[in-house]
Amino acid sequence: MNDEDSVLLRWLEHHLGPKGRIDFDALPGATSSTVRCVRVGGERRAVLRQFTDRAWLEREADLPRHEAAALAHAERHGLPAPRLIAVSDDFPIPVVLMTYVGGRVELTPREPRAWLAGLAGALARIHATPRDDFAWHYSSWSRAPQATPPAWFGDTALWRRVRRIWERGAPAHEAHFLHRDFHPVNVLWQRATLSSVVDWVNACCGPAGVDVAHCRMNLALMYGPRRADEFLHLYQQRSGGYLHDPFWDIDEALGWVVRRPTYYSPWRQFGLRRIGPRELADRTRRFTARAVAQAD
Repeated sequence: MNDEDSVLLRWLEHHLGPKGRIDFDALPGATSSTVRCVRVGGERRAVLRQFTDRAWLEREADLPRHEAAALAHAERHGLPAPRLIAVSDDFPIPVVLMTYVGGRVELTPREPRAWLAGLAGALARIHATPRDDFAWHYSSWSRAPQATPPAWFGDTALWRRVRRIWERGAPAHEAHFLHRDFHPVNVLWQRATLSSVVDWVNACCGPAGVDVAHCRMNLALMYGPRRADEFLHLYQQRSGGYLHDPFWDIDEALGWVVRRPTYYSPWRQFGLRRIGPRELADRTRRFTARAVAQAD
């Protein structure tokens, strides 16, 4: 054990209590940081997130404080989320320590409709949460589309319509508290009941349509556009008459189109069947075309 590990262990003992040997279990699904379950005396006590992506930290140096603030905000308002235990950027690799929440990612639900309803209800609840003085604000993850589509996209006429709609700019909107990366891999379930929403590092204030579109795009890629439409209908039922502007779907899709959608490795880790590049490309074009048709 090196000095850095010893310091981290002492820090964990300080916050978790010296009640036994501390061990770690890697948790699946993390792609931009290291996430481990912390066991104390064999008992699952906490989750430790280590921000190992240096490029991400260079862009957003406040990542640990950002997630800590989001977890604290979620706790104040009773959202289904881990509770913050401690945060530190004094280590060479900054960390956030949060409570362990039981549950598992479910990507092959036995009752898809009830599963979608659980997702929709959780997101509506997040958006109904007071913003208070939460300091982080939404910005698009997409850039202005180029004059010509990426070679794989192929449909030049559709691309021209995408550009025209995107260049109109975002519609007027009310600001809500957002998770900002809400999709099935960031939701835990126990016995068909949603137990927690995780990965709050991108939380911010902004238009609800951003969260809705992000989840819809993920659902469209994973299961096809029909599942994305079912989710939207259920979200609208639970959010009191929300009207979804297709601009948000187009803005979301652009981020995937530019880099070409690929099979996301956590999908495999949590049991979703392999989806080939051709099928992912087709689902992306169909999702985009449906949004354009609704926007025109």
